[in-house]
Amino acid sequence: MSMACKLVLTASLVLIISGIITVDAFYPLHASCKIEYQFKAQTCDDVKSSLVKQLGLWKGTECGEGENVHQRCRYHLVKETNNQIVATHVTPLKKYIDDMTMDFTASDDGCHVHAFSTSRIWYAFLDFGTNYCNSHNLVVGTGLENYSETTKDSICTQYSSRNCSRY
Repeated sequence: MSMACKLVLTASLVLIISGIITVDAFYPLHASCKIEYQFKAQTCDDVKSSLVKQLGLWKGTECGEGENVHQRCRYHLVKETNNQIVATHVTPLKKYIDDMTMDFTASDDGCHVHAFSTSRIWYAFLDFGTNYCNSHNLVVGTGLENYSETTKDSICTQYSSRNCSRY
């Protein structure tokens, strides 16, 4: 570990211990995002079916060009079980691969979905909110309504500075 890295780590620990900054102020240690969705008055079968359909609609490689590049493409369904979707998303410009899972649990008022997206690149730290947008764009693309979404910077890299129309 370099001297500069040790210095930054030591300074961060001092700031955390002294209470000047909180652990919630940091992003995850690896570019990733956890999101909790609650779909009200909808079955998990219906929600999962809509998401699987959307993955199929966005499997193409036409992602726009120049200023019109978007992320609503290059999704791939890897596996589907009764309670889970496993997928990947390849970013259009750099062709980075993000691994995604969505776990479904029926609840009294509908369906709870735990979504997780993470960069396959081992050295990825920041991602411009791409891992958030992977799941968010997919859910929005389905047209499903009447749901809530919960996440924060400490569990979702660069959530507060995301731009899902671009990433």
